[in-house]
Amino acid sequence: MRDFEQEVRNAAGPLPPIRTEEFSWSLARHYLFRFCRRAYFIRYYLAQGGWDAYSHTLAREAYFSKYLMPFDTWLSRTLRDSIREAFAKMSAGSPGHKRRGFGFYLLRQIGKATADLQMSLKNREYLYDAKRPAILEHHLGIGDFADVDKLTGMAVSILGDAYAMLSRSDIIADLANISFIDLRTDDVFISIDYKKGFPVWLVPGLIYFHEGAACAINAEVRLTGGENSSDFFARIGRLDSLFALYCAGRYPGFPVNITTFTFSQELSSVVYNLFEPDIESLIDASSAEMLALIDKDGLAHPEDFPPCENREACRKCRYQSACRLLESAMQGKQV
Repeated sequence: MRDFEQEVRNAAGPLPPIRTEEFSWSLARHYLFRFCRRAYFIRYYLAQGGWDAYSHTLAREAYFSKYLMPFDTWLSRTLRDSIREAFAKMSAGSPGHKRRGFGFYLLRQIGKATADLQMSLKNREYLYDAKRPAILEHHLGIGDFADVDKLTGMAVSILGDAYAMLSRSDIIADLANISFIDLRTDDVFISIDYKKGFPVWLVPGLIYFHEGAACAINAEVRLTGGENSSDFFARIGRLDSLFALYCAGRYPGFPVNITTFTFSQELSSVVYNLFEPDIESLIDASSAEMLALIDKDGLAHPEDFPPCENREACRKCRYQSACRLLESAMQGKQV
């Protein structure tokens, strides 16, 4: 039986140290830790249990924050997921027939995702269901992003251009020659059983076998004024290397081919097999830093995760509201 009196006390009282449960690593986790340790704490520890109406106010705010998605992240995920779904629905037949079918389903998936986003934002559904699509810039009221129609118009324009360029690329022609039975996983997230005893999570996109090789197709969108090109391609190289590491354990002895369709308003390209040579060193060093902040009892203490000093970055951070609440709780104020 639930102890409701205890739950109410937990919701009203100051924040205690948080049990970390099982540790895992991902590239997104690495970048967030490097950007701001406070934001890292909020996403990976404070948000635990935040779906429960009886959880601490901080946990609920942190849980909501983690599902606010920057616009470029939503675009990349939508394009990547649409490619996966279109491939799954692609009908049998000749390569030409399958290519036309793939284009039809790809366009339909993109349209469906954009309409779903518009509905969630217009009806403010994301405020009551954290897993409904939400755009960080819209929630913060930044420029044209504050207007739902303008935001969805941008989404349609960018994804429409990406669809047109993708349709003219060799990717569609290559997919038309692949059988559905060559698809290797329907999972969006896959994990590597890493040698250090923790899982490493990644999202490689569409995974399949072709001509004796383990293959993947990914998609990344970069907005004007966003991530600079060198960091953008370095991140792709790290994602590709994680997929190669996954294949080494899952499909030992097979060559690896990973294709990334990159779209931006300045430059679009197809990138093949862009690997970082020593990805394991990055995982080892990064995970060691993260684990060093967990005490011997498996607890994370909020005071060990200070906010970043870049206040300009804070203004566009999805965790800023939870951060303010956390700061008040750490100063002994009622939250």
